Amino acid sequence: MSLLAILIAIKIIGSIFIVTIPFLLGTKHKLESALSLSGDSLGFFRLYGWAVTSLLISYGYGFMDEINGVFPYGAVVTGIFSNLGAAFILIRHAKSSTINTALTLFFGGIGVLLCIALGAEVYA
Repeated sequence: MSLLAILIAIKIIGSIFIVTIPFLLGTKHKLESALSLSGDSLGFFRLYGWAVTSLLISYGYGFMDEINGVFPYGAVVTGIFSNLGAAFILIRHAKSSTINTALTLFFGGIGVLLCIALGAEVYA
């Protein structure tokens, strides 16, 4: 399995456990206290959880492409914007906490590694 396939698998599995499940099933109080964020409605948390679930479908197709020897341009570019955007938003708007720092590093790290993978593919 290639390093890119492993990275995509880590992104999918990590996102399921640290974003999708908590945001789709967690209570408003637990989400607000864990993230040091507040929303007007639990619906905003659920909407974000569903949006990430949708992105994971793109990553799944990208994973399959990579396994089959086709570079997953769509999944990689989507991942760059999604992950670096999430890291930027957390840096700008989330209060400092251990979980927010971990999420920023997770999303930012995935985004940077996807940039490296894209660069390696384009300039190979």
